[in-house]
Amino acid sequence: MTAAAAFLGGVAAGAALCGLGGWLLWRRELARLGRLLSFAGHEINTPLTAVSMTALNFLSGIFGEIPPEQAKWLQMLRAQSSRMGSIVGELRDLIHHHMRRDLVVFVEEVSVPETVDAVLRAVGSSVCESGVHVKAELDGLPPVMADPDRFFRTVSSMFFHARKFRTVGDMRLQGRSLPGEVEIALEYTGAKLSPDDVDHSLDLFYPARRRKDQMLCCVGMGLGMLRVVARLQGGDFDFTAKADGRARLALRMPTTVKPPAKAARRP
Repeated sequence: MTAAAAFLGGVAAGAALCGLGGWLLWRRELARLGRLLSFAGHEINTPLTAVSMTALNFLSGIFGEIPPEQAKWLQMLRAQSSRMGSIVGELRDLIHHHMRRDLVVFVEEVSVPETVDAVLRAVGSSVCESGVHVKAELDGLPPVMADPDRFFRTVSSMFFHARKFRTVGDMRLQGRSLPGEVEIALEYTGAKLSPDDVDHSLDLFYPARRRKDQMLCCVGMGLGMLRVVARLQGGDFDFTAKADGRARLALRMPTTVKPPAKAARRP
């Protein structure tokens, strides 16, 4: 081997080692930042839960009868604090999935009608505004295997996405049994979307995509995060929109345990 070849080989090996070292330092710093942000999310969620439970206790009559003109504001308080809690949960999932690479979910049998009912009780006043109604058709559905908290969050996010981008008409929530899974689809009519926006709506980083306008493209952490979480539970999530504005959010969850990466059945 000539001196020049040995020199070039040493430079290449040194560059490779420096690159590997830099990557390891970057991953360590990213993981540390992820731990900090996850801790911050937990700290934010604690008072939000207390606010939501206090509003629920007032609405339940524990502290006496609430005048109707005050009850509506307490319901809004509960709805918005519940929604904020769901967004914080999605943010923490994003941190654990992308920054810490340790997002694990635990699944158990969950009732679809009961979950939808719980979501509508918690946030219904914020979703069903200005005469908008949710037409739900969920009879006869078997339980699904899901993480209860994340299933609640996903259904809540579906409603808020439809509420934000709906332009006319009511929302229709329909469930159907498929081989080994249940599909829950929320349909609404919204503004017309370009084929590019429809294609990229499920990208994890779609909310951070550079845009020429200032239009809000999603709610919460975006539809891409809903797909990530659904797939970790053995299900899937999809979004379609037709040229006339008719849009469809579809969540599919298994009725039996599947073996997705990093998913487990709750012990």
